[in-house]
Amino acid sequence: MVNVKRIRVGDTFPGLDAGGSHYRCRVIAIDAGELQIVTNAEPGGIGRVGAGGIRLELVQGLPKGKKTDQILRQATECGVGRISLVPTRHSVAKLSPRDFEKKRKRWDAVITEAVQQSAAVRVPELHYYPSLVEYLHYRKAGDPGIFLHQERLVRRSLHQFLGTISFEITFISLLVGPEGGLSSDECSLLSNGSFQPLYLGDTILRTETAGIFAIGAVKTILMEGAEWELADRKD
Repeated sequence: MVNVKRIRVGDTFPGLDAGGSHYRCRVIAIDAGELQIVTNAEPGGIGRVGAGGIRLELVQGLPKGKKTDQILRQATECGVGRISLVPTRHSVAKLSPRDFEKKRKRWDAVITEAVQQSAAVRVPELHYYPSLVEYLHYRKAGDPGIFLHQERLVRRSLHQFLGTISFEITFISLLVGPEGGLSSDECSLLSNGSFQPLYLGDTILRTETAGIFAIGAVKTILMEGAEWELADRKD
């Protein structure tokens, strides 16, 4: 911060601890490139998305190669509260629970770096489930979910879906398939597990793009929905 942002004694900047609490930091001394600061807790506590403190979970069908790093980074920058990695039928990459633990240190570092860069409101939880069935088993009952699909399976819009949920819930889950998407059996399984299909338009998005697109759409509706009003129509 001293070399890049040219921070000086007396300057202030926002701070965030690992628990998601916000602070206003003021520099009181600079010595050999190190900052000495004093902090004051900012009002509002831990920031969350939308009314009632709803948080978002990205459930990512395991992608190929190093796409996982990119997805973790971008989802963290978008402010999700939890990221769950799940192999699905069309996942080419293989990841066992043991492999996940081996890679976790690097992935945790990717997430931490993204939090620091973006000033995200908290460090998201990172989980791995060996199958979609196991993920649904451990998922909190009653929390709504959305799975992305390249076809319009239902006529219900995202606005309509979000307008009917209870703001007492913990998470809204957004599930994205890997390259090749989700199988028909997986779509049926999700539909029976409180997930609704979401159609994102007539272009087919890459797996590393689709989740970020959906997170942005849901966050915008949750943050601004209460302020939107229908314009008076003039006949």
